[in-house]
Amino acid sequence: LSTFISTRMRLGYFLFPRETIQYVARAIFFTFMFIMSYTGLVKTRLIIRSFIFVFILAMLIGILQWIPWPGRIVFIKLYPFRDGQLQIDKLVLPLYLTRIHGFARNATANAGFAVFVAVYSVAVLIADKASRRASLLLLLFSTVNILASLSRAGLASALFAILLFLLIGLYYSKNRKRIIYIAAIMGSLLIVICMGLYLSGNNYITFMFNRFLRLFYSAGGERFTVQPRYFFSLMRGSDYLFGLSNPIINLSKIPWGIESEPLNIFVNYGLFGVLLQYSLVVVLLRYYFARLTLPRLRNHEREAFLLTLASFVGLLIYQVFSTGFFFFRDVTIGFLPWLIFGTAVGHLERLSSTSTDECLISSQPEFQLSN
Repeated sequence: LSTFISTRMRLGYFLFPRETIQYVARAIFFTFMFIMSYTGLVKTRLIIRSFIFVFILAMLIGILQWIPWPGRIVFIKLYPFRDGQLQIDKLVLPLYLTRIHGFARNATANAGFAVFVAVYSVAVLIADKASRRASLLLLLFSTVNILASLSRAGLASALFAILLFLLIGLYYSKNRKRIIYIAAIMGSLLIVICMGLYLSGNNYITFMFNRFLRLFYSAGGERFTVQPRYFFSLMRGSDYLFGLSNPIINLSKIPWGIESEPLNIFVNYGLFGVLLQYSLVVVLLRYYFARLTLPRLRNHEREAFLLTLASFVGLLIYQVFSTGFFFFRDVTIGFLPWLIFGTAVGHLERLSSTSTDECLISSQPEFQLSN
């Protein structure tokens, strides 16, 4: 609708909105995994472990692009940012300045994806005893990708994910004082270590601190100043309801749009599009959170708990990440989270269809980790 109105008004003819293919593809991936999980055509345990294997390979690509070794350039050319030449030219820089673009082929997108993978690995670590070693390896690999991507949005999202897991633990645990005590000690220790490294002149900590400082002094950089100002200057009347449309943005001076996704969605699709897209997010978040509170899910349906926890935290941290880069629009790896979201809904609905209300509603026991 936004494309029809905007292109007809500005160009005099209709241009097909090619970006809708991405949304259709995500819906297909979500539906496909929902069907696979709901019907039981593929066992949920196999799906969970397949994701672990795929994510380990994806994170390994970033590491092999980062560490100095003879095959480094090969992996950069296999998964390049643009043509890969910019990455190759910067290999002469110190390791702390070498920014990897990873499996996502974009450093910021790779950091966001690595945070999502880290969330998934923590969910596996909590709920799947048999996959604990693999999940620890995956957590290590994803952490390296987050740090080596040199992304401020990635680091902020990772801190938010830690806070979310802490709040979820506090919500379910009877021994909340112990969790707060441990979290306070670990948080204080992390701050002391980072401050010590900064004061001692650690190159990585100093570089990232200065990057955050520049972001603060520039009021968020171009994605919050130059880009929005330019597109808002083009908007008239109905554009605030339906947006400029993606074809018009592609023909503008900034064809990639606004790198802060909430603003980009507003400029593309207007208030109507913002309500549609974020209504979907809210519906999914409410759905996952409601299932997380079911006692049976937490203590007996470990696979369902794993998928629901990963989906809830993963979807929420991606909303934080998307303030600094794209989530819905990401072409390379944007579909992967939706595979897990669809698997979670399918598995939960299959359990719901075979369970009685008495099984799902009982007194809330203490949150338990796998032994």
